[in-house]
Amino acid sequence: MKQLLFFLILAIFLVSCRQEQQRAFVIGRVVVSSSPEDEKIISPIDSFSGPSLFGAGMLAGVSDSLVIIGVKPQSGSLFCFRALNVWKQDYVDFLNRGRGPGEVLSAGSAGFRREGDKMLFDVNAVNDHLLLTLDLDATCNEGKAVINNMVELLDGPISPYSFCLGQDIVSVVLFDEDYYSVKRFSAVGHEMHRVSQIFGNEPYLAEYYVAFGIGPSIKPDRTKLVMPMIYFDEIGIYDLEGEDHLSVSSSRRTGSKSKIEQMMAGGDEPTQVYYRDCSVTDDAIYALYCNCDSKEMETSLPAVQVFSWEGRLKAIYHLNEPLYSISVSEDGRTLYGLTEEEVLYRYDLSQ
Repeated sequence: MKQLLFFLILAIFLVSCRQEQQRAFVIGRVVVSSSPEDEKIISPIDSFSGPSLFGAGMLAGVSDSLVIIGVKPQSGSLFCFRALNVWKQDYVDFLNRGRGPGEVLSAGSAGFRREGDKMLFDVNAVNDHLLLTLDLDATCNEGKAVINNMVELLDGPISPYSFCLGQDIVSVVLFDEDYYSVKRFSAVGHEMHRVSQIFGNEPYLAEYYVAFGIGPSIKPDRTKLVMPMIYFDEIGIYDLEGEDHLSVSSSRRTGSKSKIEQMMAGGDEPTQVYYRDCSVTDDAIYALYCNCDSKEMETSLPAVQVFSWEGRLKAIYHLNEPLYSISVSEDGRTLYGLTEEEVLYRYDLSQ
């Protein structure tokens, strides 16, 4: 009996090790969540198109009827973002591209956050090594970017994604001695508090960094960071305060290790695409899941997988529209989705 128990424990250990080797997000626990609590097809209750959507490149956030859109650089626009009131169909373009005062070379959204009665919008000015905080109400009222605060990021490496955590900053950092890491440091003085190499410490991570994350998002209470992966069937949930990191997958076999070996051997990125975008609330992670060949992305119909922050698959919403960017309201009741054809759809998730 003891011998049988030993072999049973050994078998469980080996299966666990194989799971560990397969995943890309190498720290923390593995969670396989393949059975949703709810699964259904959802249809939009509204759609928007026209001049207010021209140049729409991605959804950067939603607050009530205000949708923040990232504007495509190739659209000829001089601005990085657009604040669109979907009911009035009026909008304000803000944060000019350029090298002048109040301008940035490029910018990415770090999301909304509330500070008292103010709604703030954080922006990663990657090429300028800055994290900007904009007063969103004042920006909409004045028709230009009203910058409340400006924090210098680490000088030298690239920090494509950075977020405010009180007096600290947390950044995804590339191309330094840690290759690909998450660093937490003080906003003033850059005193380093924590460094995590979430994908390991191999040099290839810098070369193939695109494969290992697409648009990390921070939980509104600023305690966790979620990193959906474009070429791996995984979502990494990084605990900013403790050590309860999760590698979550809706499939029992992610194939991450074989894909990494494939990239290193041939220098090519995988062709199978999994996660394309995500949006979060304090209660859940909404991840746009494709699971298709990269050549089929423009025509394939994705689904929205809804995970709890503990890795439980709460719902799968199947879509009939080829969305490539999504954003969810703070209360999780309304989902917006954008297509390549610059059509914005609104879905009611409360039913």
